[in-house]
Amino acid sequence: MHHSSALLQSALCDIKGGLGCSTGSVVGRMLRAATGADCAAVHALIRELAEYEHEADSVQTTADDLRRDSNVFSVILAEHPALAGGEAEAVGFALVFTTYSGFLGARCTYLEDLFVQPALRKRGLGLALFSAVAKHAAAQGHPKFPLPSAGLEHAVAAVLRAVRRGTR
Repeated sequence: MHHSSALLQSALCDIKGGLGCSTGSVVGRMLRAATGADCAAVHALIRELAEYEHEADSVQTTADDLRRDSNVFSVILAEHPALAGGEAEAVGFALVFTTYSGFLGARCTYLEDLFVQPALRKRGLGLALFSAVAKHAAAQGHPKFPLPSAGLEHAVAAVLRAVRRGTR
């Protein structure tokens, strides 16, 4: 969905061993960079996030809007494996974009949204998405990972340190 999707996919491949079918509490799930073909699934997850936050009426975007504007953001999808030979189902996402820090004089990765369907929470998917975003930021050479909530800054710093050490 974004011009840096190859870089994002590369960052995901670096951590996929801990996210795919082989280990941990996210067994049988995987992450991948979304493509233009995923706009309807991403839109559905955005609507689910809005409903969860009791703001369903606030969503104005459409799948066509996402497709049109896909050059300004990236999406990491969490998928549940296919059942009975069907396609994998998107069950979570992280939407990020590049911003600029006037203080640092550098580009930064900004996490706009991170959502996992409530029925699949507490299984490591949220942390896996968050770690993938941190890996994406590190791969881009972004020194900062600002968030909409200052209360999450310590969590971000801990995950970024782990990613840079290669333990996530």
